[in-house]
Amino acid sequence: MAGAVPKTGANVLDINNSKLDGVIATDTNVLLYAFGYNLGMEEDLIDKNYYNRAKQFKYYNFIERLSNNETILIYTYTTINEIRTVVQKLVSTKKGKEIGYTPDEASKNWKSIFQKYKDLSSISNDYSNEILNAISSSPYIMYFEQDTSQNLVNLSGELLKQYPIDSNDATIIANALLYGVNSIASDEYNFKNISGINLYTANKKLINEIGQISDELIDYDIACRLYNIKKENNG
Repeated sequence: MAGAVPKTGANVLDINNSKLDGVIATDTNVLLYAFGYNLGMEEDLIDKNYYNRAKQFKYYNFIERLSNNETILIYTYTTINEIRTVVQKLVSTKKGKEIGYTPDEASKNWKSIFQKYKDLSSISNDYSNEILNAISSSPYIMYFEQDTSQNLVNLSGELLKQYPIDSNDATIIANALLYGVNSIASDEYNFKNISGINLYTANKKLINEIGQISDELIDYDIACRLYNIKKENNG
């Protein structure tokens, strides 16, 4: 990786044109946009959402670009769990609206809806498996075993202390860093705050606030110094 100047916050890159790293870790939302939401809408498993369709186009094309450049996109068990949970919520929320809940009520009560209507379990499981099959059949998307060491616990905890992200996001980022990867693909707005990472995103709000997209990659050594990562502990 090229050695860009360190900066506060993420080094934001354009998913269409910026330089690609050799290996990029993915947040769950990228895979859901690229493979999941469109599939669910086509099969009438979730509500139609044209915002999701637009994002599907952008992130699917990004993954195609990675494949054409032989860049590896990696994910872990945390991603799989998040996909299954999001799918359960989506199908339950749709069911809630069908039985008379307002959209807000259906979203807030999705767990009780999921528990009440037993068919939602098999529907969401089949839907999740279709998404995961689409992901696993892509030649340049690879599953990596998740780190389970104390190093992951410590680093994810440090990320949670420093940045306004949730525990799954902290785990995804920490796992990538411990594998020697500091390039992340995500649509999550709050990732803009995370120093030491190269952030590939199509989030318009984030990009507009940053104002200037980078074409240089922040070196992994910078992330190591920022988070006190010992290189012999990764890879």
